Amino acid sequence: MFLVNGVEPTKKNLLKLFEGRELLAGRTPFTTAISIEGRIPFWEYHLERLQKSFEFLFEDHSFKELKKNLDLCLIRVKETSGVQYLRFTMIQNESSVQLIFQMKELENKPVTELSLKTVLHPNRVSSLPRSIKYGNYLESIVEVKKANKDGFDDCLLLDGEGRACESTVANVFFRKGNRLFTPSLKSPVLDGVTRKVVLEILVELGIECEELTPNRAEWENMDEVFLTNSTMGPVCISKIDTREFETGSDIFKKIKNAYEKRLSLK
Repeated sequence: MFLVNGVEPTKKNLLKLFEGRELLAGRTPFTTAISIEGRIPFWEYHLERLQKSFEFLFEDHSFKELKKNLDLCLIRVKETSGVQYLRFTMIQNESSVQLIFQMKELENKPVTELSLKTVLHPNRVSSLPRSIKYGNYLESIVEVKKANKDGFDDCLLLDGEGRACESTVANVFFRKGNRLFTPSLKSPVLDGVTRKVVLEILVELGIECEELTPNRAEWENMDEVFLTNSTMGPVCISKIDTREFETGSDIFKKIKNAYEKRLSLK
């Protein structure tokens, strides 16, 4: 399903999206989520991201009108069954901000483990709020293609000082013994929705988590690594470059189970 402002677009509507340079320039803040039997888990966090992005990038416009279009999309979501992939994208066009909504059935192929190749972080300009997801992914796409050819699933993005920040599509957590670490938002890191949820879960479980952006010597000394994003949830990392890690520890299983419980409740 593809909607513009909550309705199926005409050819004329679609062409209007290309009239300005916003779409081509990548000024397209968005959020991705899933729906389960018509419900969107953690929707309040996704809505918060959209509103913050809107107010930062489109400060001359009112979020109320876009919220009406969001509500039209949510009506369509409630009519679905199974698990759906959702993407809500905003783009300024002429005198208003348009909402592009995409929905498709999520493939029933749960990811259990991934491998990462380290590369220099191509994105996340430091002047932008950490909550903004934006559409300029070209360099990341190129790096992932290179990584795939070398037998890796994704990339671990390093900052200018070589510290581990995030993957191209997810936040990252590290475990050493009973302690967890996740890169600080002071680093070039997305303030991910699932990252936020996992941090809440860790508090509930009584597991200490420090915001630390580790250098290579530090992360290579970790016992376990996992990624988090809205479509995969928590996923183990089996290898970064040549360093292999433990997967599926008791601590990870507790986090995964608590996350899946939240998915079914919210």
